Amino acid sequence: MKNMQMCLALLFLIAASAAADTFTVSIRGIDGARGRLVSGDTVLDIGNCDMPLVAQNTVMALRMNYPSTCTGQMDVYYSYYDFSTGTYTDEVFACSISGDENCKLTFNIWFGGKGSGTEDLSKWATFRAVCRKSQAQYTYDLPLKIVHTETQFEKKLMPKVNDAEKSVGNAKAALAACPCCAEKGYADMVRDYETQLNALKLRVAQCSFQNIENQFIDLKNSADNAAAQMGAIKCEQKEEKPVEAGGSSEEAQPQQDIKEENYSSAAKPSGGTQGSGSGIQLPGAEGLPKPSGGLCPAMAVLMAVLGGLAAARARA
Repeated sequence: MKNMQMCLALLFLIAASAAADTFTVSIRGIDGARGRLVSGDTVLDIGNCDMPLVAQNTVMALRMNYPSTCTGQMDVYYSYYDFSTGTYTDEVFACSISGDENCKLTFNIWFGGKGSGTEDLSKWATFRAVCRKSQAQYTYDLPLKIVHTETQFEKKLMPKVNDAEKSVGNAKAALAACPCCAEKGYADMVRDYETQLNALKLRVAQCSFQNIENQFIDLKNSADNAAAQMGAIKCEQKEEKPVEAGGSSEEAQPQQDIKEENYSSAAKPSGGTQGSGSGIQLPGAEGLPKPSGGLCPAMAVLMAVLGGLAAARARA
């Protein structure tokens, strides 16, 4: 029995020593009215945003467990998940401790425009501790479950956000349907509308609500006017003349005429009329019938010579 008690005591000391050698972080409380801890301080219950023109930051008191292996000052750094951008923030300095102490840190926990829901992250924030003397480092991932609720201001604002998105989409469609609108400056105008819309939506996600309703209304009206103007523009249709293989019809005709003229010139004997042979008249050939167009000049000359001989014999 005594041996059993000694073993249990030894195990307890080992466990305590191991715990002391680790670096951990836990949430001790929320400072101010921005959110509250529920379910045994394990769940953060928070609205998507605070009221307009009110600070939207969440201040937390965090308990830092100082490991026994570190002596002297220990510097702590941290980064956490930003729900408005969907990325982790850059690591920044948190505090310096020399024992188990609380650090008060500020977080941006924004869910603007995301409705109501629950987020459960196994690594919401990452803490890195560095012992100044030994340069030993420790890291700890802090989990967090968050229940967030849409505010009344968001419920009033989101229809205006949706209207502006629809109007900018209509302006993009009007630009795509108007071939000549880009050269009239409307392409730059539509790109500017898209840039404005994205910037305003980021402001909603980050709960920056000052004068934001009017800006969404102005954007919607401007996009609607641009879409109406582009819809009224009639672009001139450019006529294209069909080009046949080997050149246009106008170019092909002179070439055809030249070929026909060359062919006719080659078929006609030079220096005489059609059907007169070589153009030389032989004695006694006047009364002979002229050869048809199918005889060549040499045959016509031969026939004229034979006809002249026949006439001379007859007179003899």
